[in-house]
Amino acid sequence: MQLESVADRYSSTPVSKRSSCRRGSRCHHSIAGGPGDSGIDSVSDNKELLLTVSGGVYDVVSWDPRGVGNLTTTLEPQPKTQRVGRVILDGVVDPIAFATQEPSQFWNVQMFSSQLVSADSIYKALFTGCALTGQSGCAAASEGDGPLEINAKVQTLLTAAYDATKVNASVPVTSGNIRLDLFNEMYTPTDWSNFMNEDYPQLVQIVNGEAPANVSRTLSRRSRLMDVIRRESLLERESEPNDSPSYTATAIWCADSVNPRGTTMKAVFEGIISTAQNVSHMFGAGWPTPFYLCSFWPVRSVERYQGPFNKKLANKILLASNIFDPITPLPSAEQVAGLLGQDAVLVRQNGFGHTTFSVPSSCMNGVFSAYMTNGTLPPNGTVCEVDADFEVFDGVNTADILANIPGTDV
Repeated sequence: MQLESVADRYSSTPVSKRSSCRRGSRCHHSIAGGPGDSGIDSVSDNKELLLTVSGGVYDVVSWDPRGVGNLTTTLEPQPKTQRVGRVILDGVVDPIAFATQEPSQFWNVQMFSSQLVSADSIYKALFTGCALTGQSGCAAASEGDGPLEINAKVQTLLTAAYDATKVNASVPVTSGNIRLDLFNEMYTPTDWSNFMNEDYPQLVQIVNGEAPANVSRTLSRRSRLMDVIRRESLLERESEPNDSPSYTATAIWCADSVNPRGTTMKAVFEGIISTAQNVSHMFGAGWPTPFYLCSFWPVRSVERYQGPFNKKLANKILLASNIFDPITPLPSAEQVAGLLGQDAVLVRQNGFGHTTFSVPSSCMNGVFSAYMTNGTLPPNGTVCEVDADFEVFDGVNTADILANIPGTDV
């Protein structure tokens, strides 16, 4: 893995915004999810946010390519317990599951910290917000629609796309495409209004045959899982086009996973079916994804860390999680907090999306800034709210949605 130093304390940031007191280096493992993406690009894209949180007193270090979520930063303190300074883990992966289970089993209903356990709840938040704003703020809403009526329209769209694919496998948009695009939206509530008012109506038109397949939409570029599957190799020369699939993400996932255990493809598919039936009706059937290949990947890293994960640390670290995270759910953060005991403080954010950075919170920014600049940690049990002036849909904020999410399954 290549380790690159990024931005000499935000070298392009005006001097007036930076502190003259350097306090060390900060390892940044990106706000985006999934292995293989550029941590360096994440630093560049989120420079102002990182400056706000850290006070501009740290050099920034990141990785190209990155590892699995924040697993790198979760594992790093364990074998080097006396060298741990200030560590923030936001959107926490379950390290025990990763160290002891095949990645394909992360999605299995038998895993307590199943990665997708909150995904359907966040989907319910999306259509609840649409219903609350009404037809003036959400194209899927009609007068008098409640949350369940919006969900019914989405389910009708999925069924129509599925039925069309059975008749013609070359249809421009499949039910799977729509589910992947919706799953991408679970990461970023800041985009929900745009999706429901621009992308959703176009998807309806395409599925109903009312619009050409080349309509200007963002489906293919915004599906995280498809981006991982199709991503070109980071080392590929631009002058040498290559249509073969990229195995960057698969290599990262699988090299750090447990040794092959003789799992069959039949067992993998049985796990997918179980997840779709018992964990996430909306997103459990996602296929293909890189980690499903790990049961058959021939190479493992000899230096991979497999525990223990409860060593005494030199300094306390800060854990953060949304109440509802689509891919690194709160139970994973609670498990890591339990393993570290007095060496960690967990702060929950009363919102949804992947990592607490997915929505604005002055409270959480203040917690991060105090910890990074002077080491101050909040009390255990601290809950931060999303800023009330952030509107997910017109006139609808996070608190409004949380108060009105239906209890029924989707």
